[in-house]
Amino acid sequence: MVLTLLLLVGCTESISIQVDTPPCEDYDFANPPEDGIEVSQEGDDWHVYRVGVFQGCDDLFDPIIEGERNVISVYEYWNERTEDYCFACFYPTIVIEQPKEGVYEVGWYESGGATTIDVVSFEVE
Repeated sequence: MVLTLLLLVGCTESISIQVDTPPCEDYDFANPPEDGIEVSQEGDDWHVYRVGVFQGCDDLFDPIIEGERNVISVYEYWNERTEDYCFACFYPTIVIEQPKEGVYEVGWYESGGATTIDVVSFEVE
């Protein structure tokens, strides 16, 4: 499922953000990575994702995303739809579509916001 959001960051500016939940493809179960978020650039878009989250197979990543200018907060929520004992590994992802030049900061938090998972900064040139 891909959800597209339009995040208003001022009176005249906005940022287009998509939400995606790709499955883990290269997760090393013998040597799992530290919990955190990663950033990658694909074309003109920037992908910010959490590494290796285990949820029910049919659960949907359904975050609350807030922002002001170039500071974005992602509150991780899941729509739990799995009725059996099926679990899978996901990379919950936000895709910032063609952001303008500048330094961006993304904070990723557990659902209520009390626990910070990670905060990353990156520069778009």
